[in-house]
Amino acid sequence: MADLPYTLTIRDLSSSQSDEIQESVVEFEVDLTTDLASQIRFVVFDPDFRMHNANYFMVRREVLYGDDVYEMATVEVSQPSAGIQTVEVMCRTAAIQKLKRDKGAAQFGNISPTSFAQQQAAALGLGFFGSSTAAKGAIVRTLDENTDESTWDVLKRLGNEANVTVFESGGILYFAKEEDIVARQTDFTVNVGAESSDPFYMHEFYLQRSDDEEIGATLDAEIARENGVKIRPGMVVSVQGISNFPEKMMVTQVTYNAPLIDEGLGDAIADPVSISARTPDDPDDVKEASSSTSSTKSTY
Repeated sequence: MADLPYTLTIRDLSSSQSDEIQESVVEFEVDLTTDLASQIRFVVFDPDFRMHNANYFMVRREVLYGDDVYEMATVEVSQPSAGIQTVEVMCRTAAIQKLKRDKGAAQFGNISPTSFAQQQAAALGLGFFGSSTAAKGAIVRTLDENTDESTWDVLKRLGNEANVTVFESGGILYFAKEEDIVARQTDFTVNVGAESSDPFYMHEFYLQRSDDEEIGATLDAEIARENGVKIRPGMVVSVQGISNFPEKMMVTQVTYNAPLIDEGLGDAIADPVSISARTPDDPDDVKEASSSTSSTKSTY
């Protein structure tokens, strides 16, 4: 049984059936990102494929992990040479999956891209975080012999044209400039050189700034698990205790897995949570004139 930090609930199943699945999970991975649809992956020990054959795992069935809603996107059954029968399920963010299925020629009027994005968020019951954009003619979803756009394709296209980032995280649809996210979101703090009792203690970190990249600075860190599992893309991390780097960055990815509980030893030993963050631009005050690239790496 994997030690999951949040409850895994399968929609349309009874609580006892969801409990049965959670108690049978032998692998569990979380990958939250601003670049693609966030996803969770789990593998269930399923002797004789009893749960699978009872229709527990159906493509498009909703899965709740904590407060986040996913859809089963792929289901794979397997029995390797050892004879252990398992079901592997990949789940992706339910809202984005629905936006990707929403197709067909449509016209949405002469409204701003931000208004269009806000309408889509409301239709899916999502919160919304947006930057102001100007209307530039009617917004359309194209269907012809060369193009079969989904509503998600339209949002991404409009985002590219308006130079805003588009993603869903924690039940919020973001259609915003990264500098607005950094300026307006509340932040959590990581401290270089902090004691292990620090709430967001970094077991390892890697900071880099470069003249060669569009993104001015990046952070990759391994964060203490207790609070690390609460971090979501779109949050802002404040980096303290190091000079010549921007103080605030936007979190772009969060990954972790759930360890197996050893029935003989008791508690599972959990790995830290991996996060990536970046600055929205490349300000002059975070560059070194003498070198095109500078980085700091540390392991405590």
